[in-house]
Amino acid sequence: ASVLLAGLLSPVVLNIALILHVVEVCIVLLPTLCMCCWAIYTDRYTLSLCAVPSIRSWVFVQTGLSATLIVAHSMCARNVIWGKRKILQKLNSMKDRVKEAGSGTEVNVDDMRELFLVFSVGIEHSLVVEDSLRRSVWRLIIGVGTMFWMATALWTFFLVVLYTFLPGVTVFHPALQADAGP
Repeated sequence: ASVLLAGLLSPVVLNIALILHVVEVCIVLLPTLCMCCWAIYTDRYTLSLCAVPSIRSWVFVQTGLSATLIVAHSMCARNVIWGKRKILQKLNSMKDRVKEAGSGTEVNVDDMRELFLVFSVGIEHSLVVEDSLRRSVWRLIIGVGTMFWMATALWTFFLVVLYTFLPGVTVFHPALQADAGP
């Protein structure tokens, strides 16, 4: 019963996975990559002189991580689309068998067996496609990248709290440089 339910829900799971990959790229990763590239370009001459330690390393790590995760999520989304296409091709190839089984005025045991077989093959094929997507190397890259993303989030938190909220530690305007603390 659990395999039947998993097979029935497989297309729903694939659609949700596709939506989540696209949303992750569009709402989180792409804006982060654009902002980091803009920061590198804008501060290319002064980034190494910044009073915030490790900010130069942080922006390059964040840029590389964003780019890597964009590629991984995009490849997963592409694989989901291809997997859904494979499932539809398999179901379309079996359409004639379904029509033949249901063409008569009366449904007999052989027709029921044929319909059950087509339905079972469709479910099994959906599960195979979903499993191949789940075992993809891109999913591993997303998992490792997410762990690094969480580490850079802590790094970001540390930099923001320490260097934004402590007065006199960092001066962000050259006119106030003389008033800065030690």
